[in-house]
Amino acid sequence: MIPIEARKYNCMIELWETVNVSDGFGGVTSSDTLLAEVYARRIENRGSNYDVVAKTFDKFDQAFIIRSREIDTTKNFIIFKDYKYTILDVEGTQLQTQMRLNCVNTNTLRTENIIPSV
Repeated sequence: MIPIEARKYNCMIELWETVNVSDGFGGVTSSDTLLAEVYARRIENRGSNYDVVAKTFDKFDQAFIIRSREIDTTKNFIIFKDYKYTILDVEGTQLQTQMRLNCVNTNTLRTENIIPSV
């Protein structure tokens, strides 16, 4: 039997999807629709930047562990505490019933420090 970690889900996140809808004039426009409110376990932010296998993560990044479901990283995004997080990738966890969502807040993306040439 696979253990359930219900008490470790300590926050509520909203799973949203961006869909294209007809605008009534022959074109399309994008609209955001709420798919579900999901209990999740939030992985704490790190205090500084860190690298994992050629991926650089910033201190504003978040990771959420949720129960397994189908997620399209190109259409879905997460809202947590009024901040919108883009899903970068989905990882499996040790339990088959869970998945880890690595997310980034697009409003707080860091920019590269460009050193001007002399």
